[in-house]
Amino acid sequence: MLNCICRGALAVVVVAICAVADATTANAQKTFAGTITYDVSLSDKQMQISISSRDKLVRQDFELPADAPPEAQTYQIFDYGNGNITTVLPGMKKYMVTNLKTLRDVMGQNGDARDDEVRKTIDDIKSTKRRETIAGYTCEVFTLKSTPRDEWCLTTGLGHFLYFEGATAVGGDASTASLMRTFKDGAVVLRMRMMSRNGETVSMVATKVDRTIPPASLFVLPSSYEETNPFKAP
Repeated sequence: MLNCICRGALAVVVVAICAVADATTANAQKTFAGTITYDVSLSDKQMQISISSRDKLVRQDFELPADAPPEAQTYQIFDYGNGNITTVLPGMKKYMVTNLKTLRDVMGQNGDARDDEVRKTIDDIKSTKRRETIAGYTCEVFTLKSTPRDEWCLTTGLGHFLYFEGATAVGGDASTASLMRTFKDGAVVLRMRMMSRNGETVSMVATKVDRTIPPASLFVLPSSYEETNPFKAP
């Protein structure tokens, strides 16, 4: 649930912030390759998320409490080349594959509706002009006029990070992807604080940025794992 809240909210807000941010005239940076670790909290729930990026592949690992059952351990691999998200369950040696475009088609979502939401968010964005240093990088704090308690601290020092930009680009939404790329140097969220729909406070703070390129093997599933589809009738 926490993963859905974080990614869903960031998908719209980060796209909008990047469209109105003060982009520099420097040459566009390459896609970020490395790993960023975040401390994430949802009210009284705490966890750590590590996000590794290489080319068009992103892997998201969760560090759960020590008393969490083995079947709760999971990680996800996002392939922004084909739009697939693979959820891996190491404790069960199984994995599930979801294609975002197919899922959006089934749910009746379309690019026009998402673009309209982005346009509304652009009008709501406000820079606080405050700057912070998080995990060794300077970021600028943005907020929303309608919900001033929500904040996002963005840095341009890491280039394009598909975990945030790809949240809307994956699945073939070219118009939203183009809007995201108007922020020429790319942007990465180093800190965010916002309220979820049920009134809980969600926070996410980067604690470490590792520029070491992850090995290709990190994005390859073990050959012994079997694919499963819980939505398919037996």
